[in-house]
Amino acid sequence: MAGRLPSGPWRVVEIGPDGPEPDAAQAAGSPEAGEVPDPVVTGDSAAYVIYTSGSTGRPKGVTVTHRNAARLFASAARDFRFGPDDVWSMFHSMSFDVCVWETWGALSTGGRLVVVPYWVSRSPEDLYALVRDAQVTVFSQTPSAFVQFEAVDARLRDPLRLRYVIFAGEALERGSVRRWTQRHGADHPRLVNMYGITETTVHDTFREIVPDDLDRALTQIGRPLADLAIHVLDRYLRPCPVGVTGEMYVGGPGVARGYLGQPGLTAGRFVADPVGAEPGARLYRSGDLARWRPDGTLEYAGRADSQVKIRGFRVELTEIEATAHQFPGVTGAAVTIRPDDAGAPQLIAYVAGEAGSAVPVADLRQWLADRLPDYMVPARFVELAAIPLTPSGKTDHRRLPDPDEARPAGSGDYVAPQGPVERRLAEIWVEALGPVQVGRHDNFFHLGGDSIRSIRVLGAARASGISFALQELFHRPTVAELATVCTVVDLPDAPVRRPFELVAAADRAHLPDGLVDAYPMTALQVGMVYEMTRDLERLPYHNVDSMKVRAPFEADAFTRAVVHVVRRHPILRTALSLTDYSEPLQLVHAEAVLPVGVDDLRDLDEAAQDEIVRSYLEHQRVTPFDHDRPPLLRMHVHRRSDEVFQWTLTEHHAVFDGWSLHSTLSEIMRVYQGLRAGVEPTDPPLSAQYRDFVELERAALTSAETEQFWRERLADPPDTRLLRWPDGPVPELPAESRFTGEWWYATDARQRYGSVETVLSPELCTALRELATRCGASLKTLFVAACLRTVGYATGATDVLVGVTANGRPEERGGDDVRGLFLNTLPFRLVLPDGRWTDLIAEVFAAERDMLPHRRFPMAEMQRRLGMDQPVNVNFVYNHFHVMAEMLSDRGTEILDGKIGSFSTVRAEPTNFPLNIGVVRDPVSDRVLLAMDFHTDAVRAEQVRLLRDWFVAALWDMVTAPDRHYLRGPLTTAPAPTPSPDPATAPAPTAAPAPVEASAAGSPGATGPAGPVAWTDPADAGAGELVHELVGRWVVGSPGAVAVVCG
Repeated sequence: MAGRLPSGPWRVVEIGPDGPEPDAAQAAGSPEAGEVPDPVVTGDSAAYVIYTSGSTGRPKGVTVTHRNAARLFASAARDFRFGPDDVWSMFHSMSFDVCVWETWGALSTGGRLVVVPYWVSRSPEDLYALVRDAQVTVFSQTPSAFVQFEAVDARLRDPLRLRYVIFAGEALERGSVRRWTQRHGADHPRLVNMYGITETTVHDTFREIVPDDLDRALTQIGRPLADLAIHVLDRYLRPCPVGVTGEMYVGGPGVARGYLGQPGLTAGRFVADPVGAEPGARLYRSGDLARWRPDGTLEYAGRADSQVKIRGFRVELTEIEATAHQFPGVTGAAVTIRPDDAGAPQLIAYVAGEAGSAVPVADLRQWLADRLPDYMVPARFVELAAIPLTPSGKTDHRRLPDPDEARPAGSGDYVAPQGPVERRLAEIWVEALGPVQVGRHDNFFHLGGDSIRSIRVLGAARASGISFALQELFHRPTVAELATVCTVVDLPDAPVRRPFELVAAADRAHLPDGLVDAYPMTALQVGMVYEMTRDLERLPYHNVDSMKVRAPFEADAFTRAVVHVVRRHPILRTALSLTDYSEPLQLVHAEAVLPVGVDDLRDLDEAAQDEIVRSYLEHQRVTPFDHDRPPLLRMHVHRRSDEVFQWTLTEHHAVFDGWSLHSTLSEIMRVYQGLRAGVEPTDPPLSAQYRDFVELERAALTSAETEQFWRERLADPPDTRLLRWPDGPVPELPAESRFTGEWWYATDARQRYGSVETVLSPELCTALRELATRCGASLKTLFVAACLRTVGYATGATDVLVGVTANGRPEERGGDDVRGLFLNTLPFRLVLPDGRWTDLIAEVFAAERDMLPHRRFPMAEMQRRLGMDQPVNVNFVYNHFHVMAEMLSDRGTEILDGKIGSFSTVRAEPTNFPLNIGVVRDPVSDRVLLAMDFHTDAVRAEQVRLLRDWFVAALWDMVTAPDRHYLRGPLTTAPAPTPSPDPATAPAPTAAPAPVEASAAGSPGATGPAGPVAWTDPADAGAGELVHELVGRWVVGSPGAVAVVCG
């Protein structure tokens, strides 16, 4: 046999009938015998290696020394009284480190160890019988496993000899412990909760459970073991005060050696002690959250990496589970997060009830709503016979089934669609919106519909042979209503697209090699390129956005993801030629390289990093693109730490609208995360192309109906353009909590660009959503209404004209996935109704609906045909990039903007409008950011600040008193609701100049931007006429004049 073994540096011992035979060298007594000395084992030698799961999918082997393990039992002796009369159960697998506690706890104290057979551990009844018959006194359980043991005890109630039940491995399950204590009390046996980590040798804390613990929101884990130190630190490694949640770092002789064969991972988790006094001491970074209580004990707040973001709020799933466990009749609960069909994260609760009884889900939902914030109440509930467990007794999240609740929470009673058209429409809404079922009376906008999702709906309907106009979806937003105006048509043949067919033959002959297609530029593309080349100092539409992203960065995978996305989307390989052909063309190249620059700033402090990022952004702002060379997009990454990088994107707005930009960011991150996990991208080819929009715009230009529509809308247009106020003081609204933060940015004087970003308060955002639901309108409608009111207020006009950015994407399948510039600025004109806020909202919604069929007629062409100068200098744009929801629902990715969790840290996005008012809605929450970009040579920053305050005040007034006659009071604060006057007896509104109103709203003699004013009685008809006269002569004509209105 020995001759068949491979050669190598090892000693071969042959075992004969008389025992081992010495090898030849030994027999000869040769000094070169190569004897292996007996190993020397010290306390610092490895005792065992236990593998734990890794977030990358690669298990981590934790090397624990003899010293680590031996001190555990000496340290625990302060809190336990174990002895030779104890019988310990070895319930857990050898791969789970609680077995170390069970095995050596018995052997080191002279006790008896009962090894639980595997199949007995899987059967609660058999396990209960073993504990009873073997007279077990020390019983270790994970809380999930104890749920089933307790259920058997409740049924059999046999006498047990237990002295200790020790919980470990996961957060305490209160329901089963509460039921146990109701039968046995908390003292006999003693119930002990021990927090611990494999990397710190099984157990770290001791807490003897008392009844009050079961009523607390967080699990009580007690105080550290005698020889351990636990520090609760913030992200900057500073100790957290009592009551403040931070991450636990464990120090002391229980800290293991590290991860076997993974020095990099060891260095990242076993860190130098920043707070202790011992030189060279290490702490283990647990990844678990906790907070100190005033009595010096700890509360466990869950895993830092199991925190999720719901509607912009950080949520700890275990807190929801703990609260659900307290509901009568619930024996088990697990909460997880899953994206809906649109990619937005939602909470799913799995609950198990007592044997033979169902959990009343409606009551449970209300129970949670009474005890938790609304964003922590699960959207769906799934009832199970039992919560699935892993072999170690923990909740097995992989075996939790897909949610099977029929309807999303809050949808009302379900009424099934009737007939084939309604049923197909309902199916299409499910595809676009994500709920499991859509009833015939469900409102498209209540379920989250918006302009992008409406494109999905119409495209899918047309692909199914169902035809309706897009504006009908806004006019009839339920399945039942929409079905009444649908026509069933034969499915059209798929369009046949031939490359270069939109280019004139003479131009085609002069196209360069290496192209796969070419087609004309759209009017807005031409305008943007023109504006950029005309104003090389301001460089309008040359955008730079920089985001701080919390995610691991691997340059190779990131670059591969970018290459994949560039190959998939033609617009990223497109050049723009303004003058080389008979008309402006865009040229689609077969190949283009988008390099990703990377700078490593990890050795610098945050202030130095910020300065470098800011300098890079400012350099990009003054570095225009060469339109002839694709791609018209640049990317750069600054690595801030191992977990955070700054991602800066410079883009030519002529090739990307906001949806395209954020779709591309989300796609890059999705592909990148897949590549890091070893998954190659398998995206289907695009079914739509940007050239489709070019053809739609050309069709709009030939439409006599569309031209007539805009001629009527713009007949005798009002002039509500803002003028720059002269230097001097500008009034400020009273300080109050109307918003939660603001950020100002300005370029150098040469670029003449500034911006202010404002985060609206959560209360306002929630109220706006509720008002939109009440009015049957989209959230965008409410913001447009506030914009009209603000501009009318600032100019003293009731006939208001502003620009509103519209989306013109093709209504076909895949129309939302194609990239490009699908925008048009529409002149939005409305005579503000003399009525309530709800009346204004209704008219704005109707105006939006009426413009939909005509939204692709270019603004530049309207001006040319109607002989107009630019009719507006204020533009409004609403952005809800829910395509980012998938990226942000990934627990490994977070945008650290300090604003709404989905926006740029710093940006510069100048347009040719002196004032651009943008509303950005967070993809995964109700949070809203108001962004105002302005030309510093056209409007003053102080003027923009006041306009911002008026805009926010209009929103507050709208939600606080939606039935108020909104034209009859100043935009100063959010007034308390008051009964609306009878329209029949109410005085006619006066369109007083806004500066007069704003100043006089305070006290007589107040000073505003126009100087001292006196207020007039609005019931005085003569004074009202004078005010109207002043509007035309003073507010628009000469804003620096002094107006005195005598009553």
